[in-house]
Amino acid sequence: MTLDTAHTWRVKFDGVDRSALVREGSLEWTTKEGREIDTCRFVMDDRADALTPAGWEAVLITSDAGTGDEADLFGGFATVIQPQPSASGQWLGYEVAGEGYDTLFDRTPRVGKTYLGQTPGVILADLFAEAGLTPEFDVATYVAAGSALEVFTAAEEKLTATLDTLALQAGMVWYVDAAKAVHFAADDAVAEYAPFAVISPGTLADHGADIYEVEAGSLTTKRDVTGIVNRLTVVGGSALGAAMTDNFVGADKVTTSIGYAFNLTYQNIRTAISVKWNAAFQTPGTAFVDYFGKTLDNGETVDVLVSRLNGVVYFPLATVFDPADTISATYQVDELQTLVLDAANSAASAASHTKYGRYFDGQLTDYTITDQAEALEIGEAYLELNADVVVSGSFTVWRLGSAGGLRAGQSIEITSARDGLSGRYPIRRVDNQVDKHGHLRATVSFGGRAPKLGSYLGGVSQQEGPRPVYGEAGAVRLSGVLTVIDPDTEFVG
Repeated sequence: MTLDTAHTWRVKFDGVDRSALVREGSLEWTTKEGREIDTCRFVMDDRADALTPAGWEAVLITSDAGTGDEADLFGGFATVIQPQPSASGQWLGYEVAGEGYDTLFDRTPRVGKTYLGQTPGVILADLFAEAGLTPEFDVATYVAAGSALEVFTAAEEKLTATLDTLALQAGMVWYVDAAKAVHFAADDAVAEYAPFAVISPGTLADHGADIYEVEAGSLTTKRDVTGIVNRLTVVGGSALGAAMTDNFVGADKVTTSIGYAFNLTYQNIRTAISVKWNAAFQTPGTAFVDYFGKTLDNGETVDVLVSRLNGVVYFPLATVFDPADTISATYQVDELQTLVLDAANSAASAASHTKYGRYFDGQLTDYTITDQAEALEIGEAYLELNADVVVSGSFTVWRLGSAGGLRAGQSIEITSARDGLSGRYPIRRVDNQVDKHGHLRATVSFGGRAPKLGSYLGGVSQQEGPRPVYGEAGAVRLSGVLTVIDPDTEFVG
């Protein structure tokens, strides 16, 4: 392992360069993928009593300011300020904890909207506009268009959760950089390659080709099959089904105090009920509200009363039915959208089933899904992440590199024959620490499933809430709902 060259570090606090006040060895920041908020921490020693921090001051961390290698590494706001009296009691130090610019995303109006046939890039730009975050954030420079989605529903969640859902459905990752630019691209996009590759210690590094050794003893890996799901039942919300008709004859009538009743197959009917008697349309009124013979606003007279709640059609008791008379009622009801993805309709399921020779079942519940095409897109995206062994790990490297160094959302090339690693892996998290000599120590978590990628990732099994009332689908999204069919299967992140 070789140390990186020492760097200079500038910390702007509330727009003012306070680097001279930052205590040596206290500067650290963490970048995280997706909805997990970036964070920073440092201590300022205010011996001249020049500071009166109150919170929400802008924080910007920059490396090698004023040189050709200058790069902004973290941008955000001071969210927690903790004064620390000096040993003499003559001055204060301030421990500052900050959150990245993405903390604003969960402090904006929630968006409820459905997009049909739009590309993910267009959807993302519109979400930011709806949330009032443009032009403050750049949603053009690093946002890939992606392939059009048949259906995408923004379900009035926090914006970070909505972006995670969009990223999952589109097969992309997202993050926000220190210049308030949103990055949204495939996890293997060349534009999001890490600035250098790493290899196992003891291997000949090639610094000219930007290949560096990791810190000895720091590279660890894990192969996890406990979370495999390769046959998935997607349970969505309610949507109007096809029109159905119940047919009766006069002999089917049931005498009630209201009139002759015909019980329909379904209740909680969401549409008007069209009633015919011997092929002649009957003018309907609402049971318990209207009455037989009432003149409606359109000038028609009520012939029958219908109860959509109970699924009943009433004729007046004065009606004379022949036993062979035909009565029909046509209507639509809400149907719970369900779809099973297996080897027959999912490439990810088929590959996994071939590899393991059996199915591992899981259920994904999201009541905002009201379309079979959307269920298929989301289900396939889920299986692509969960239908095979998950390789994850971490390492430490003393290296900043070019273009601001490593950060979550990039992909990095890792080579270690001992650990069976060869190829590119997504970076999920980077913990950065600057030592007293100005060297950067970066601890990188890679591979695996994103810790909080929207509502769909296996790894967090949460309690399922009540189903929304039929007809109200789209009002609620339950985050993290994953029911594992096999009770012996444990999902881990």
